[in-house]
Amino acid sequence: MRTLGPAGEYRVVRIGPAGWVFLLDERGQYVRVVDASGRALAAVGPVFDGMKFGRIESMALDRAHGFYLLDTGLKRIYVCHLTASADGKIGASLSGWVPVPQEGDRATKNPAAIGVAPTGWVLVAGKSQARVMRFR
Repeated sequence: MRTLGPAGEYRVVRIGPAGWVFLLDERGQYVRVVDASGRALAAVGPVFDGMKFGRIESMALDRAHGFYLLDTGLKRIYVCHLTASADGKIGASLSGWVPVPQEGDRATKNPAAIGVAPTGWVLVAGKSQARVMRFR
């Protein structure tokens, strides 16, 4: 068994399509991406492409090395992608962000979890209601 950091440092772990491990830290401020041997590939946060994170609560991965960060502090979803440079180094880029509606009939109160369906739909669930928001 291989350790990827001190006990209690990470609270969300996801495995990407290439077997890379995505680790969200306990404070919800950064994401580390490591390969199966534990070698660091990329890191994101607490400031990413000029955007400062509030608190990342959850993350989800798609099949195309995209990852989605649910920021409950700022009530938005960051859409990110891993990219490879000409020299083979892996990096992350911010593709954009989407607000999570807080008012009206499309509101998602207290967003808590995010997932990505094989069809590409991004799903967000909240703690205070039995509703799941679907984004394209």
